[in-house]
Amino acid sequence: MLRKTLPGLLLLCGVFSAKAQLVISSDTTLCETAPVTLEVISAPSYGTTSYTFVEADYAPEAYAGTTISLSDDSYGGPYSIGFTFCFLGNEYTQFYVGSNGWLSFGGAGALTTTFTSAPIPSVAGTVPKNCIMGPWADWHPGLCAGCIKYQTIGTAPNRKLVLSFDNVPMYSCTTTYGKFQIVLHETTNIIENHITNKDYCAWAGGTATQGVHNLSGTVAFTVPGRNSTVWTADDETVQFVPSGITWYSGATIIGYGDSIVVTPGVTTTYTAEVESCDGTVYTADVTVAIELDDPTFTYADTEFCPDDVITPTYIATPGGTFVIDPPDMPVNAATGQINLSGGEPGTTYTVEYTTPPGICSSSSGFSFTIVPYDDATVSYASPSFCPTGTASPTVATPGGTYTIAPAGMSINPTTGVLTLSTGTVGTTYTVTYTTAGFCPSVATTTVLIDPLDDPTFAYDSASYCPSGFALPTVVTGGGTFTASPGSLTIDATTGEINLSTGIPGTTYTITYTTPAGSCSNFSTETVTINYLDVASFGYSASSYCAGGTVSPTFITTPGGSFTVTPSGLDVDPVSGDVDLTTGTVGITYAITYTTDSGPCSNSGTVSITIDPNDDSTFYYTAPSFCAAGSAVPVVVTPGGNFVSAPAGLSIDPASGTVDLSSSTPGTYTITYTTPAGFCSSSMSQTLTVTDFTDAFFEYDTVEYCNEGSVMPFILNPGGTFSAPGSVSIDISTGEIDLGASVAGGPYQILYNSPGCTEQDTFFLTIHPMPSLTIDLPDLTCYEDDPILLSGTPAGGFFSGTGVTGNIFLPGAVPAEGLYPVTYTYTNEFGCTSELTEYIQVILHTVSAGPDQTIIEGQYAVLEASDGVIFTWDPADWLGCSGCQSTSATPPLGTMNYLLTSYDENGCVAFDMVNVTVIPFDDVTVFVPNTFTPNGDHINDYLMPYGSDVAGIISFTVYDRWGEIVWQRGNIAPDHTDGGWNGTSLNGQPLNAGVYAYAIEVYLSFGVTKTVYGNVTLIR
Repeated sequence: MLRKTLPGLLLLCGVFSAKAQLVISSDTTLCETAPVTLEVISAPSYGTTSYTFVEADYAPEAYAGTTISLSDDSYGGPYSIGFTFCFLGNEYTQFYVGSNGWLSFGGAGALTTTFTSAPIPSVAGTVPKNCIMGPWADWHPGLCAGCIKYQTIGTAPNRKLVLSFDNVPMYSCTTTYGKFQIVLHETTNIIENHITNKDYCAWAGGTATQGVHNLSGTVAFTVPGRNSTVWTADDETVQFVPSGITWYSGATIIGYGDSIVVTPGVTTTYTAEVESCDGTVYTADVTVAIELDDPTFTYADTEFCPDDVITPTYIATPGGTFVIDPPDMPVNAATGQINLSGGEPGTTYTVEYTTPPGICSSSSGFSFTIVPYDDATVSYASPSFCPTGTASPTVATPGGTYTIAPAGMSINPTTGVLTLSTGTVGTTYTVTYTTAGFCPSVATTTVLIDPLDDPTFAYDSASYCPSGFALPTVVTGGGTFTASPGSLTIDATTGEINLSTGIPGTTYTITYTTPAGSCSNFSTETVTINYLDVASFGYSASSYCAGGTVSPTFITTPGGSFTVTPSGLDVDPVSGDVDLTTGTVGITYAITYTTDSGPCSNSGTVSITIDPNDDSTFYYTAPSFCAAGSAVPVVVTPGGNFVSAPAGLSIDPASGTVDLSSSTPGTYTITYTTPAGFCSSSMSQTLTVTDFTDAFFEYDTVEYCNEGSVMPFILNPGGTFSAPGSVSIDISTGEIDLGASVAGGPYQILYNSPGCTEQDTFFLTIHPMPSLTIDLPDLTCYEDDPILLSGTPAGGFFSGTGVTGNIFLPGAVPAEGLYPVTYTYTNEFGCTSELTEYIQVILHTVSAGPDQTIIEGQYAVLEASDGVIFTWDPADWLGCSGCQSTSATPPLGTMNYLLTSYDENGCVAFDMVNVTVIPFDDVTVFVPNTFTPNGDHINDYLMPYGSDVAGIISFTVYDRWGEIVWQRGNIAPDHTDGGWNGTSLNGQPLNAGVYAYAIEVYLSFGVTKTVYGNVTLIR
């Protein structure tokens, strides 16, 4: 349930005794702080100075009871409530009922029949007072029979008065019904309002008020959002709950209602208070006591070492039980003693102690931590050291002390620093470290004193020639080599010497240092670089033709020997003479001379090349030339002689230059021979002299319109076209895109023929296309007059649907829509343009709806289907002659209304509707005067019939003494077996005879009619 609280009020739920006293829960005792529910057992009838608004689950009472007949805007009463009811501080036993949805307790100025709701509170004389509005709106019970009922149900002191409005129509919206109840509760004085349905009706502003209102019009309580506002509701229940129980702790209010949950930390007395309708204040007290065992206990400390045994030093309430968490370490359940050796160092344990079993037994906890032994791990940077310098340790837990064994090497007892020079080489020492923490421990490590490294190394010779490499032998590898002076290259890791980098005649000092460390050492050796023999020699030239012999021109150190690579060239090994006839043309040979064997023999190399014959290569820049200008060759070996064949070519024999304009077109062979000599040679090339190509071309005319394209005739295709930038031309084909070109000219078109090119010219003019405009509106109505069409420039013609000459006829198009109008014009150059514009033809239509037939006193609703401006003619008997929707109340007979509608574009449409008014008495409801309910399925049920009957609201049958013998409501007209079948209210067959009936029917025109008559039941 969703509660919404009005100031100073809370809901009190429960069943209470009518006896004038306040009875609440008994005193209680708790062993610990815990929630306790305090309740009201019985109480006097509650006072009602104010209300709390509450939304409740929808649960209406039965719509039944004694019928109250009310006309429109009236009230009835007084009627008996059936018990005493307190309302806003006063007690009442009678009530009044207003036709517009309220229950009042009367009083001066309370009973008013105003039908339009107003906001409350209000002192206005037109507003109902001292009442419950459920809701107040313009209801019309005069159109229904038996639709307002009341009944008192239940037994004291919990009875209820139920006032029911059962499908009451709304005024002006007679097909809209309201169904709701106002319920008064005995003792609690709660007011309930059940709404099955409450719909909207535009009449009286469509507003309604739901709430309670005092007699003076100064105090009101309403449902939020429903104080004379527009609203609807379905299947809902609200309550107006009077002030109830107030709970106190001392002078402090701690809550409201028939029950409250408290959680006292200490013994506390609570007071319940209620004020009855006559103003009497009732109170009652209840005490909640708190009593607990003291579970306090403790150990000597909160931290212990792993091998300790601990026992509690204090227990406030002995005799209880101990448990421990985590449970991996046992605890003596009776004494709390713990052997910590069974625990996990570094873990925090919690011991819980529970006092001896009893009503108020309680528990408490104590936490402690098992502190791990110190980590005494100690180490030095290396397990061994050379006997120089010092060594410092690394420890996990600083602050302890150091000792060493055997004696002899110095150690600092506080820092553990070793003086290595005091140790004996080859001796292993043990260092012991003891921590100084809460839980101390001991650890050891060893240190060995090593000897210094042996740096001995040697090369296989003390001197070397300046070539090759020398690698030493080393006793202790892994060290580093250096050389001095620095001109000698030495591998720092292996000591290998690159002898070619040494300076001949220089002695170098080589130093070797063993690997870095406290035991590193070094030593030196010397190496001398000797001088090499001079092996230089030479020939008179570096290349020779393939013939004759050549000898060295000098040998610096004679007595050596000659070799040659590659093989094939004959070289004398002693003298170095070369037989040039044995070499291969184009090959370069390397001749090597090596001095006589000795400590530093040396070699030198000279290269000679066997040259081929002269290179007679020549060429012209192209294999063919046009017959103009000259052609000059490129010659690799100039100075030779040119000749040509056949005759006809004009060529210079020395330079090879050809005079093309003096030569006869044709193909010639030209031969070039290099200058006379030992290596002279010749070669030939062909050259063609070509005549010029005719460039003639033309277009089919010299004038064109600015559209389409045109191709030329070309005598010799394959050349290139050009034109001014305003002309769009294909440079290969000469095709001109006239539409993409700029109108103007004459334009000069040039064509260069292919091959030996010539150039030709053609002039043409491009005339502009006519620029057109049309004077045409964007839209027109279907019924509008013909539209005169005009185009610029004048002299063209129009075409399109609806177009005749230069006229557009809106009414000539087949339907509304968008229609094209085209203007065509040809200028003096024969260039034709077309321009199309569009006009929207709008055909406005409207419907005034179907013809209507109504009963006199009712009204018809006339509704136009489309448009923005409306006129109904005649305006007589209309609610609004210029509205899209209006009511019509013509007199008896048939009235014809002409509807004129304009849309947003000013287009007009018409329609006609007829409204026929018939007298109310012309509505026929037929009820048979006899029926035979004998089960033969023929005339077994009595029912009203009529083409205008839309529903049967109520059907009541009376015997000859006027007693109701059968009754039913809400029957569909086609539900034949819903009529009277000749039985009584309890379903028993009635005797044959004459019975009276009253049948209220709902007609299709929205009104009701009650039919009275007699019927004979035949068995």
